[in-house]
Amino acid sequence: MTPERRTVLPEFLRFLLGHCLVGAGIGLAGAIAIVWFDVAGIGSLVAGGAGAGWIAVGLLCFGFVVTFGSLAMGSAIFMLAGTPDRDDEDGGHERPERRQMVRALAPIRRRRPSR
Repeated sequence: MTPERRTVLPEFLRFLLGHCLVGAGIGLAGAIAIVWFDVAGIGSLVAGGAGAGWIAVGLLCFGFVVTFGSLAMGSAIFMLAGTPDRDDEDGGHERPERRQMVRALAPIRRRRPSR
């Protein structure tokens, strides 16, 4: 591959990657804050451990990064529906035609009383 040729990600993948990185950063900051401020004694458990406590911190950070990164990507995808499309005047949403409600009469039979 020549140095002049650069691989450019498609716009949608850059969109997802950007939101994933923001969510992962928020998740990492949240996990570090939980350990730093000793929420529910987690920080003291890590500090007083025999060295395996940092594995727990790594797993906590990994879980938060995956969760918040996925949350940010998912919410960004759902918010795409609210952005107007440049080509359509109604924002890309199809408006279903309104239908009138019609009264439908159905015969009703009387039940015999159970014995």
